[in-house]
Amino acid sequence: MATRKVKVAQHPDLIPSEVWADEIGKDPKSLQRDARLGVGPPRVRIGNRAYYLRRQCDEYLRKLFEQCDV
Repeated sequence: MATRKVKVAQHPDLIPSEVWADEIGKDPKSLQRDARLGVGPPRVRIGNRAYYLRRQCDEYLRKLFEQCDV
């Protein structure tokens, strides 16, 4: 089977959806569902991949902590 190389967007502020899912302990399919429901930080599609901005992910997590009584 031939290996196919796929180019991905590389920018220090962009997080691939797989990385974001791993960081928050979710399945990547859950992130797709969340995006359809408008839950979580906004994402952008580049080609056939989804990416998040690091600062928006950090802000989303900060808001979650503010909502709970920690």
